[in-house]
Amino acid sequence: MTDGIIRAMREALQRAKNLIPEVAKLRSRPPRSASEKAHGAANTVGDADHGLREPLDDIASPGVDHGTASTRGVRVVSGLGDDIDDLVGSSRSLSRDIQGLQQRGWTFERGGLDAYTDHMNKKITVPDAEVIDIEEGYREIPIGPAETTRHLAQQVEYARSSSLTDIVAPPGLDEIGDKDGWTERQVQKLVERDTAPYLAAARARREIFEKSGVDIDERYALDPVTSEAQRIERAMDWPDGIRELSRTVGDQPFPESGPFGPSRREDHTILVEQMWEGFRGQPGDL
Repeated sequence: MTDGIIRAMREALQRAKNLIPEVAKLRSRPPRSASEKAHGAANTVGDADHGLREPLDDIASPGVDHGTASTRGVRVVSGLGDDIDDLVGSSRSLSRDIQGLQQRGWTFERGGLDAYTDHMNKKITVPDAEVIDIEEGYREIPIGPAETTRHLAQQVEYARSSSLTDIVAPPGLDEIGDKDGWTERQVQKLVERDTAPYLAAARARREIFEKSGVDIDERYALDPVTSEAQRIERAMDWPDGIRELSRTVGDQPFPESGPFGPSRREDHTILVEQMWEGFRGQPGDL
């Protein structure tokens, strides 16, 4: 590939990023299914088989430190409170992943009604409360350490993945005439990015429950996506589990769309098609 083509593709990528400046922020919110939204919800592996369930390399950033044996038995101090750290300490995988992020400069804070992962500033925010829909209207209620830990597990997995605009790869020379195929592949990568936090939370849930008896998913026990994530996490390795669970997660709406909004797959398709136009630049560029 010539330098001129490479330069043109890089410029096209920058145009696409400029086209959607707020999308990365919106899409780093925690994954929630339609039933979780309806219930007012704010947005695990054994020692022997952990290697089979590592996050997908094509989802996680190449430079992400997934943790080493030296993290075993080390208490993580997240800054979110001793009650949270006690639960985190019951999950070997979550402790390892948080420490890996801290080694790379990530920080954690509590506040507000939403969870959010800020890749640019390397900061994870977990909520203090959530809004529930009751007959007389919406009301804010505080959330306990178990639910906060669930949010944390999901956001940690988001932090360990690439940002949205880094996941969508510019079309290669062999893809220039295959918009539909390129779009489908990019959308699937984004849906899998949305899926990984569910599986990570299920893994943390199992580890914490086995060690401490606390169920961080207790309030979401009837949610079909959460239940399926727990089943898949116990039965399948990580890559296969991601692909299997992504079929369900892709059918769910984003939280800001409401329970009857377009599915994640439909929403991502619109976004990726816009990015295709950004890569194309002017008609005839690609």
